[in-house]
Amino acid sequence: DHVLIMRVRNVLQSEILCLGLLEEDCKDLKSLSIERRLTNIKVNADSNLKDPKRKFFLNAPAVFKPFIGEGYRTTLMTELQKGRMWGFEQSQELGALAVNIRSTVVKLSSGDLWVHAPLFPTEEYVEMLTSLESPIKHIVLPTYALEHKLPIGGFVKKITERTGIKPKVWAVGHTWSFPIDLPLSWLGIPIDGIIGESEIPWESEIEFEILKIDDVGNPFVEAVFFDKKSKSLVLTDLVYSIPTDPPEVISPSLLLEVAPDDPNKPLPDSPKTRKQAWAKMALLIAFFIPARQRIVDGGKAEWAPGYMESFQAISGGLLVSPILRKLVFEKASPVVKEWVEKVTRWPFECIIPAHYAAPVKSSPGQFRKAFAFAIPGEEARVLPKEDMRTLDDLGEIIKAVGSSDGSLRCGLRQII
Repeated sequence: DHVLIMRVRNVLQSEILCLGLLEEDCKDLKSLSIERRLTNIKVNADSNLKDPKRKFFLNAPAVFKPFIGEGYRTTLMTELQKGRMWGFEQSQELGALAVNIRSTVVKLSSGDLWVHAPLFPTEEYVEMLTSLESPIKHIVLPTYALEHKLPIGGFVKKITERTGIKPKVWAVGHTWSFPIDLPLSWLGIPIDGIIGESEIPWESEIEFEILKIDDVGNPFVEAVFFDKKSKSLVLTDLVYSIPTDPPEVISPSLLLEVAPDDPNKPLPDSPKTRKQAWAKMALLIAFFIPARQRIVDGGKAEWAPGYMESFQAISGGLLVSPILRKLVFEKASPVVKEWVEKVTRWPFECIIPAHYAAPVKSSPGQFRKAFAFAIPGEEARVLPKEDMRTLDDLGEIIKAVGSSDGSLRCGLRQII
């Protein structure tokens, strides 16, 4: 279908797959000492414009703003476990779409900080980190995904200049780039060790398992981490749970732009309007082209009734990205199942992802259920059939066009 291919091509030029989670407390907050508390820093997601403390520099082309060069992001700091674990969030934007992106920081028993998937090093973010008054010794690159890879070089440089201590960078193996597969050193990312191959000094406190799928062109790879003390699973994009409310760092002006069903009839700012906009963003992130959205003259979106029902079907509870599920994981079910069996041996009680809200209450059984589609005999979560139509068609296109060298699928996965 020529129209479908053209629409998919246009969508692939956008960064609209960023993952995340439902904001829930972990089990037994008192015993875990896990709290979700905002810092005293007031966040105004529409106040980024030319604030020097929120400036960063993107040194390689990307599909999210600012695409390359100078950009601005607000940072939100959240204490996840009192005095020991924190989350730092920024907003990742493309056009009128946005999602939060999170770095998780853990204080090890030595007092050193372990930083999972650091964000772009704005002055505001670096000041928040250094306010913890602990040396930043370890940085983790857990995946090949561009949004988690590009901040690291600048982050290492900024932290070294600020503290006089150069952190060590621990990366998963087999990372890659598309369309040009550049080594990490060419992206300014210094690697001190490979997770799963090198001796890891923090492994006695934070264990890991790596999901690597080889038969999809360049490999899909992501490491997940189990922090023993908090019984928390720290990950990036493998699983999420969509909240009904937009993350705090998302710009209200972007939400108001997306909210109307008729683009020619703007809506007043209200909690209901923002929730409606967030539902649309979540559907675009999950399905590329939701069933009840259509593009009208001027390139704006018009929405038909029924999209809130689709949103309700994917919000709440743990969910594997429909895109990853359809285009990557279902084609490698035995590998996924084996990895799930390893992860669910850990006695975790919550999950802290790199997107949307955290922590998310979850048991190993609930995690396993999220991946039921890869486990024979288990009942998988049902996704909205009409919204899945584009992904189903895209899967067939990839099978037909990209089967020889995997290039089309690789290009798609670098975006997701």
